[in-house]
Amino acid sequence: MPVYGTKGGPLNEKTVKAKLEKADTNGDGNLSVKELKKAFKDMGSNWPGVRTWHCMRNSDADGDGEISASEMNKLVAYIMNWSGA
Repeated sequence: MPVYGTKGGPLNEKTVKAKLEKADTNGDGNLSVKELKKAFKDMGSNWPGVRTWHCMRNSDADGDGEISASEMNKLVAYIMNWSGA
């Protein structure tokens, strides 16, 4: 299912994963709030801050303020389930 609410049109899962990997600027395998917000900006999100907040609440299972490698699949699934904004 494509992701809407972006300036560039729908995104597919492969593109979302690539954008998330690219956003890990320090290379630690985790996504901080800042890195996740950057990923949404790169995806053309109209609301990167709101998207980041929702994703952190949904996908940060251990509550450490980062999306770890073990939480990444949940994050991608959550992003892909957005049908409109």
